[in-house]
Amino acid sequence: MRPRLTLLSQIGSWLAVILLALAAYVTLDSQTPDVDDLDPATFDLAQAQAHVQAMSQQPHGIGSEAHDDVRDYVMGQLTAMGLTPQLQSGKRVNAYGLVSNLQNIMARIEGSAGTDDALMLLSHYDSSPHSSLGASDAASGVATVLEGLRAYMTAGNTPSNDIIVLFTDSEEIGLSGANYFVGQHPWSKDVRLVLNFEARGSGGPSFTLIETNQGNDRLMQEYARAGLSNPVANSLAYSIYKLLPNDTDLTVFRETGDIDGFNFAFIDDHYDYHTAMDRADRLDPRTLAHQGSYISALLPHFARVPLTNLKAEGDRLYFNLPYVGMVTYPDPGVLAGVLALIFVLIVAFVGLRRSRMTLGSIGVGFLAFLGVIVLACGATYLLWELILLFNPHYLEINQGFPYNGHGYVIAFIALGLALGFGLYRRFRQMRRPLGLAVGPLVLWSIIGIAASLYLPGAAYFSIPVFFSAAALLIQVLGRQPSWLLPTLLCTVAVGIVGPFVSQFPIALGMTIGWVAPLMMVLLIGYLLPVVLTLRNMRMLSILSTVAFLGFLAAAWLNGDWNEDQPKPNSLVYFQDVNKNSHHWLTYDAILDEYTQQALGEKPALYGNATEVYSKYGSTYTYEAPAPDLKLLPPTIYKVMDSVTGSRRQIVLAIEPSEHMDRFYLYEGANRNQVNFSSITVDGIEVPRRSDGRFIGQSRWNNRLLWGFTGNTDPILIELEYDRDAQPQFLLQTASNNLLTHPKFKLEARENWMIPKPEVLNDAIIHQQQFQVDNMTRITPTFMMTSEQLEIMDNEGADESETVNPADLNVQDGI
Repeated sequence: MRPRLTLLSQIGSWLAVILLALAAYVTLDSQTPDVDDLDPATFDLAQAQAHVQAMSQQPHGIGSEAHDDVRDYVMGQLTAMGLTPQLQSGKRVNAYGLVSNLQNIMARIEGSAGTDDALMLLSHYDSSPHSSLGASDAASGVATVLEGLRAYMTAGNTPSNDIIVLFTDSEEIGLSGANYFVGQHPWSKDVRLVLNFEARGSGGPSFTLIETNQGNDRLMQEYARAGLSNPVANSLAYSIYKLLPNDTDLTVFRETGDIDGFNFAFIDDHYDYHTAMDRADRLDPRTLAHQGSYISALLPHFARVPLTNLKAEGDRLYFNLPYVGMVTYPDPGVLAGVLALIFVLIVAFVGLRRSRMTLGSIGVGFLAFLGVIVLACGATYLLWELILLFNPHYLEINQGFPYNGHGYVIAFIALGLALGFGLYRRFRQMRRPLGLAVGPLVLWSIIGIAASLYLPGAAYFSIPVFFSAAALLIQVLGRQPSWLLPTLLCTVAVGIVGPFVSQFPIALGMTIGWVAPLMMVLLIGYLLPVVLTLRNMRMLSILSTVAFLGFLAAAWLNGDWNEDQPKPNSLVYFQDVNKNSHHWLTYDAILDEYTQQALGEKPALYGNATEVYSKYGSTYTYEAPAPDLKLLPPTIYKVMDSVTGSRRQIVLAIEPSEHMDRFYLYEGANRNQVNFSSITVDGIEVPRRSDGRFIGQSRWNNRLLWGFTGNTDPILIELEYDRDAQPQFLLQTASNNLLTHPKFKLEARENWMIPKPEVLNDAIIHQQQFQVDNMTRITPTFMMTSEQLEIMDNEGADESETVNPADLNVQDGI
């Protein structure tokens, strides 16, 4: 009988492993729908892809020529549906001194209910400034809304609620379009719910994230009733999202208008984010189909349900499971974790009474679990540091996730499996090893209790504890180890926790790659009632080790730059007008042929020029002398200087000499010494804090104002401050025409290179310091009336009032 039992145990062990692996595969595969699952009558994927292709031909950040082309395309598509699109045009200055000239695109469909309550379909049509083609971020969102709405209207649906379509402008530079709509447009008062479509990569499942100032109870109930085919949503993701500095247009609606909504965003393939690789052909069709599955279900649902009763005080916990869909229930607080802990302790008590466990095995279980966690995380952390030591070029990708990052993530997961199987194989040799499973389940129960107090969205992790503890109870009560029912019970943990094993490092970057084996070991803690009975743990440890080495080697060998995995690089021409100095600068740590043509092979380490803020905190790395090409910087005029009582008021004008894409105005040498009582740009006052200071003065190196102009129009800045103050200013202006300017003869990038994102790149930068007291008051010609200009033409300019900018130096007023 013993050989037969051994054979049956071996078969059962492999069947258990196969069942768990199948559960993992189904869980991950079900995150995104197959492209054939979509009904073209409700969402035509091919038509949506055509929209993405049409809108992502060129970078279309605010101020670019292609930006206007995309605007006209979207307006034309709305018109073709029979709608009457409108433009909300204007200039906005936010609390951080960001100046935006924007044009929001809007349309409205009246509902049959006769109320003004409206459902909003939201995305943005501008791409990240400079080089991003914006196929995923966010042409995919615009395309989803256009195609979803077209299919809805073609089907002859009549909404009960009004439907407002809003494609915002200037989302990429401060959410300015959304702020302008919520703050200025009367339609914003009618919006009751927002469906916002976004992207932070070019693939992977689209996650649902709620934005609400109240509880999510009713929002989640309606979401679950909408009949979604592939919902991917969990309350932990939003709890983490709220802790991160990741805002979308929907955040503005929530914070400013107290308007609830859902974000739908995909985050995989993060290396394409905001780059020239954000192309239509790089957008995963399954990902776009996933966005389509959301709008095709939620648009008709929320177009007919009442929108005035969605606010609630209570929260619900929620997560999705394959074939089950959304699981959502009221948040029980610490009760679930406490009950889970009691259940685990009862199972332990039964195990001790039936002599299937010992106190020693339970105690070792705690230490073993913590030991495996520390070993897996520590080994992975050190391994990644070693990988970066030999592959420093990975760090050239600012987004923090290299092109071969998926291979490393899989390798780290396999490492966690190898360590888990290998070490628990050793621990299992002790007497009555089922006690080893108690410690991890107790720790998971404690995690559930702690989450209820400090990270409420994660409290549903108590649910798998009940299932895994039930699996352990079956093993305790049985005379022989069982595999089928315990394995089925443990698949619940695979379905709930499994996606996080890979999603965390993908979402947060490879700097926390150790989270992948951490989550894998934590998942093994749920699976121990089955793992401890396996007869093939040695083989599983060997296979996991082979998988680890194989994926590690494959990722390592796939780390070189090529056309599909291009190297991001950067180059700028920096001119300090006061010092009459000129430099080439780069943000790159590793130079290449493109940057070396200007910097040479041995450039100096970067010195001390004032830097422009960048999203990932990138700084200049190298500099080299550059030729003086006699480029004209913008002209700075002091047009007015008056004193009233204790206050002084000045008006400055900045007139570009050529095309100017952006500007940055900083306080100069007297940092934090000037208390400006007001700052106005082109007649719009910058919001300020209650203490009279401006947010920019305490952040980002004393930046007062900045903006993306994209034109040659002058900028008027009015400042008011104490009459005795002597402010000094520093102005940086930039144009992204380094490669097209006729005075520069630079070779273009090769096909295995792209512009580095999130930094000021391919730019000509002019820097000027000036002090108001050293400037002559001048009325520039662009501010003169037609009568004054006629007098100038006939009699010549009054030298005390007007001056040719070419004849001035910095101290005179430039």
